[in-house]
Amino acid sequence: MNALHFKSVSQLGLKPAGLETYPLGEIIGPIKSVLTRIAPEIVYVPFRNDVHSDHQYVFDAVISASKTFRSPSVKQLLAYETPSETDFDLKPESGGFRPNYYNNITEHAEKKLKTCLLYESEFGQFPFPRRPEVLRALWQIRGAQAGCKAAEAFMLLKQING
Repeated sequence: MNALHFKSVSQLGLKPAGLETYPLGEIIGPIKSVLTRIAPEIVYVPFRNDVHSDHQYVFDAVISASKTFRSPSVKQLLAYETPSETDFDLKPESGGFRPNYYNNITEHAEKKLKTCLLYESEFGQFPFPRRPEVLRALWQIRGAQAGCKAAEAFMLLKQING
């Protein structure tokens, strides 16, 4: 929270790596409450076909909670990729992560990496996909796709203009 200068953090009190043990409604409700309280215009959600089951449940709950009639403040919904989860989507029917929206992070990539490294338990030894050199390579690939040195890629799921 301090490193990213967040004004607040909302903790829902749900078990990590165990969201499948809850009825979906018990996940939707708390997320809807947070969306109502903070009224964000942009919401980032994990890619639906990540191999991490919690990412799938979070995606489904956020999509439900951010419907326009439930959360009218949400104007943009973006799915992000998670190294070690998104890239192991092997379901032939999913079509994979197909980015169509990019954020140029050229000026902030090293600071972003330093912040990521605060979460030591999320990084493993090579060839684990969450490694500094792998993140830099991914950002370079996404940057090449976007016409800059470093970028993050997303799938734009919803955009309301005006």
